[in-house]
Amino acid sequence: MKYIIKTENKLETYYVNHPLVLKSVFEPGSYDYKTDRDAPGRLRMVYKDGGERQISNVITSPGYGFPYGVPISDDGNVYYVPGWQNGLRAYRVDGNLLLWKSKIKHCRDILVYQDTLLTISGDNTLVKLSSKT
Repeated sequence: MKYIIKTENKLETYYVNHPLVLKSVFEPGSYDYKTDRDAPGRLRMVYKDGGERQISNVITSPGYGFPYGVPISDDGNVYYVPGWQNGLRAYRVDGNLLLWKSKIKHCRDILVYQDTLLTISGDNTLVKLSSKT
């Protein structure tokens, strides 16, 4: 379960039952009207042991990236970015390395449970993926 606090310039996600992560704070980049894209934003992860990690150049789709909060793997090492046109992508927290990308378009809220991801695609289909894909 997660609680989301959205303000004008950032999105804070608090994780109730996550074993390692206390919260994430996403600060989007500014919107570019010429390209119809958001500039890369920043993601800050706050861990329960007091540690923090800053991630730069987080790219999302305009207005679509994290309206449901930032989905994070149970081990706290991977975060998932839903996208309008770019599909669902998985990135490593350390180094912001793209691990994999799915072809699911218009995916929305992502539920992470152990090694399984559940999301809803643009045609309202429930999709189940392995987080290791």
